Amino acid sequence: YRLTRAVSLFAEQELTDGDSARTASTRAGLNATPWNGAQVRTSMEQNLNEAGRRVYGNFGLAQTWQINPKLSMSFSIDRSQLISGQNNNSFHPDQPPASGSSEDFSAYSTGLSYRELNWTFDTRAELRTSDSEDKIGFLAGSIIEPRNFLGLSLHGSFYTTERSDRSKTDDADLSFGIAWRPHDRSWIVLNRLDLVAAESETVSSTTRHWKAVNRLNAFWRANEKNRLTFKLGVRYASDKYDTLKYSGLTGLLGTEWRHDINKRFDFGLHGSVLQVQELSQALYHSGASFGVSPAKNFWISLGYNVTGFQDDDFSGADYTAQGPFVKFRFKFDQNSVRDALKWLKVN
Repeated sequence: YRLTRAVSLFAEQELTDGDSARTASTRAGLNATPWNGAQVRTSMEQNLNEAGRRVYGNFGLAQTWQINPKLSMSFSIDRSQLISGQNNNSFHPDQPPASGSSEDFSAYSTGLSYRELNWTFDTRAELRTSDSEDKIGFLAGSIIEPRNFLGLSLHGSFYTTERSDRSKTDDADLSFGIAWRPHDRSWIVLNRLDLVAAESETVSSTTRHWKAVNRLNAFWRANEKNRLTFKLGVRYASDKYDTLKYSGLTGLLGTEWRHDINKRFDFGLHGSVLQVQELSQALYHSGASFGVSPAKNFWISLGYNVTGFQDDDFSGADYTAQGPFVKFRFKFDQNSVRDALKWLKVN
């Protein structure tokens, strides 16, 4: 509810229901834009679960300065503080709560952004402190379009975490992407190369991990009603646990055919194979799906995988596990929200 032109009041009710836990959260607070480029959000929340009741407060401030038409700078502060009760995770130690935080924390970040007509550069530094760990991160990325049909991207990040149990973790990654989209769009090719390294130290052991992952997706429009997608992935990974070392090469090959029945409905068949070289083992993913577009730029598909597998690097952009699945895809532009509300018959 908008109280003034700069301040609005919000209230939210959230329920979660899982095999191991049930929770109920009630949130109320204020959103404000006190001056140009600033956003303030403050709230109080009560969380109920099997372990008891907790009440905590949240505060966030974000400020952006437009130094000139091409250069901008940003700064943000976030704070979560327990007022009463006890902090605890809801479902799993590695899964944070659906809302709020499992502990008190303070987070700070600052960034710089530069924009030209055909390229951009962004960088950001982050600091998060809490009772259990302190985390520092640095991120930088750039997108370049040397030609109208060619896009290049480069992104890198580094995080170091020191915990209260005297363990330490360093994570670094570097990714390079290429997007080739000619004017006729008969072929579209996307490729991304990721280099990832991590090192974890405890009082008794050291673990080192690195991997190189390349993903290639090619899209071919055979005619007005038929489309083919080709997927090729390669990963080389190496893990070292103190004096033990393991490494291996994994390859992925997949394809999907989709046929437009009419402007609203389509049908598709898909399949892929994941080959682990060192184990001489292959995992397969195959199935079919039926899609419908109830509104412009909105697509829903219902499918079933007869066979399937799960892989952290190759399953992210697709659903490869065995069993039924539902996909929702939404393309946003200046007319998307209006079309969606019209479809939902909301004035």
